[in-house]
Amino acid sequence: MDQGGRTPRGLRAKEVTLGEGRYLLVSFPRQNAAPSLTAAEEAVALAILTGRSNSDIARSRGTSPRTVANQVASLFRKLGVRSRTELAATWRGE
Repeated sequence: MDQGGRTPRGLRAKEVTLGEGRYLLVSFPRQNAAPSLTAAEEAVALAILTGRSNSDIARSRGTSPRTVANQVASLFRKLGVRSRTELAATWRGE
């Protein structure tokens, strides 16, 4: 847990048995690893940061709202965020 008593985002643990021993493998994503966004994901992220809806983004990009929703889900996963607010905070480096 961090100093605020929260489990860090992305922390993973897996129990492994090797011979007679049981071990807990813990992994954590590197904080300084920059995710690789596609050009479309980056354009969608910038549109989200200006407060635009998926439908509005789709209209301006000439795609379907479902395509934009998929791009939003992909960039959230890559950036490790769960909301547009977290996206904004991450994008600003908070």
